[in-house]
Amino acid sequence: MDSKSAIVGAAIALLLIVLLGGVYALGRSGSSSGGSEAKATAVPSPASSTPAPAVASPATPTPAPPPPTEQAPPAAPVTLPDRTNCAEIRGTAYRSETERQWFIANCTTPAAAPTSRPPTAGAPTSSGCFVSTPLFDSTIYVGSPAPITARFTCNGQAVTGELMIFALSGYSSAGQLLQGACNATTNSNGYGSCSAVVPLTPGAVLVEVCVTYRDTLYCASEIYY
Repeated sequence: MDSKSAIVGAAIALLLIVLLGGVYALGRSGSSSGGSEAKATAVPSPASSTPAPAVASPATPTPAPPPPTEQAPPAAPVTLPDRTNCAEIRGTAYRSETERQWFIANCTTPAAAPTSRPPTAGAPTSSGCFVSTPLFDSTIYVGSPAPITARFTCNGQAVTGELMIFALSGYSSAGQLLQGACNATTNSNGYGSCSAVVPLTPGAVLVEVCVTYRDTLYCASEIYY
C-alpha cells in the first residue's frame, strides 16, 4: 500500500513536471512569435507633412539714384570792342557811347579835307560838295517811322544815284542807348529820303547823314528835341 502510494505520487509529480515544462515551452514560443509579428508589422511612421520653412532670398539692394547733373552757368553776355573804322560803323548800331562819339568826331567830316580844322557839318567843303542838314520830324510818336530828308550837291549841282545813310541815336530816361537807321538813294534833284523809327521817348535825338562820293566821305548832323 505504501509502495503504490509512492509510485502514484511519483507519477503525479512527473506529470506536473511535464505539464509545467510544456506550459513554459509554450509561453516562450508565444513570446518569440509575438515579438516577430511585432517586428514584421512595424510600419515606419510617415514623414511629417508640415513643409519646411522657406529660406528667404537675400533682398536685392536698390541702386542709389545718380547724382544730379550740374548745369553750366549761363554764358556771360559778350561785349564787343569799340570800332575805329568809319566804314564798319556807318549804318550800324553803335556798340557804346564812346564809339558814337568817336564816329561823330572822326567820320562826320570829309575824309580828304585839306584843312587842319574840320569844316562845320553841312557846310560846303573845298571840293565844292556837301550834304545838307538832315530834316527830321521829331513830333512823330515813338515807335513809328519818321521821315528823314537831306540833299547832296557838288558845286551847286544835284548829284544823282548816290547812297545816303541816315542814323538816329539818343538815350532813354534810364540811360539806355537807343538807335535807328535807314538808307536812301539821291534822286535827280539830289534829295534822299527814308523813314526810321524814333528810338526813344521825347528828348534829344541826334540825326546823322553821310554820303561817300568819289572815295570821299561827306556828312552832316543835327540834334532835335
